[in-house]
Amino acid sequence: MRIIVAILTTLLVLTLSACSANGEKAAPVPAESSAGSQDDDPGLYGPELGQAHVVRSLTIKVTGGMIQTTTGKKEDGKTTLSGECKPDLFANLGFDIGAPLGDRTGVGFVTIKPITLGQTGEIDLDWVLFETVKINNTDVDAKRFKSEDGTLTLTTHNPTKGSRRMTGTIVAKNLMPLDEIQAKPVDLEASFDTDFSCGVK
Repeated sequence: MRIIVAILTTLLVLTLSACSANGEKAAPVPAESSAGSQDDDPGLYGPELGQAHVVRSLTIKVTGGMIQTTTGKKEDGKTTLSGECKPDLFANLGFDIGAPLGDRTGVGFVTIKPITLGQTGEIDLDWVLFETVKINNTDVDAKRFKSEDGTLTLTTHNPTKGSRRMTGTIVAKNLMPLDEIQAKPVDLEASFDTDFSCGVK
């Protein structure tokens, strides 16, 4: 979800501006493609403000006020991970599918507590943000929805250097429309498989 860099130019604009303005935790900020910002090295705890091509597969399914299923994989070159999950701070991670200046879809979340090394199971989320952007010539249709909670379930979390892996799901209900758009609430379920972990051992 360029929910961060100048809304509408970056998907996962997990809105630093919107969230911080409300006194909330800031989410990941996938930025536009640039040399050094997109590669296969997610760093120790995540690419922070950059994007890493470490997402093997990603499916984002939205139901309710909007019906949409978007899928991506590492081979398409446009499915990425952003954000970070340090052991002494809440995790803020985002997943994006799409091009910076084209159609794109993303989901991001912030946890209540840090994700520990190798942790699996259900993890409570502070909030989940979903964004979709569709561009037709000069017409930009952008919608963002946000929940007040959610659940991250990690089924695999291998922090071993050279074989890092994290798989799981993100589930949130009743995501409300933001930016005064006229839309009904949506429910979201996303599944992911990444060559990533929160830390390395």
